[in-house]
Amino acid sequence: MQWPLPARVKRLAAPSYRYTGVDVEHLTFQVARTTDQRVVGVVALEPMAVRDSPRAHHGLSLHGLYVAPDCQRLAVGTRLLDAALRETATAGAEGLLLKAQASAVGFFRDRGFCVLAKDDQMDYAHRLWKSVAAETERRRR
Repeated sequence: MQWPLPARVKRLAAPSYRYTGVDVEHLTFQVARTTDQRVVGVVALEPMAVRDSPRAHHGLSLHGLYVAPDCQRLAVGTRLLDAALRETATAGAEGLLLKAQASAVGFFRDRGFCVLAKDDQMDYAHRLWKSVAAETERRRR
């Protein structure tokens, strides 16, 4: 609800951003909790669609990264993103692809993601990619 979108769009879109039991079957989740076990963030990953692949790389796709408003700017999102990158390397993927809201592009660029060129007019406006080659190599040693 913190995204800079019109209230009507938020109201109509919010239900589609709630994960269900079906999502749990198809996505990989990492959850951030406080010491009293309150969920304050979640990141969800899925296999990357071939049509989304930058230069035919094999990767995972970040389905969603959400942090409770009262926990934003406390590095929760960074820790969840780090967990997603470790999971990507563990899965043997080459990198992590994400489609971001315009307001989140800076967050991901600051963490080493590269903005991908828009392929066509139907493409998502803000696609980013980060290779996990260094993490994969470190795990091999």
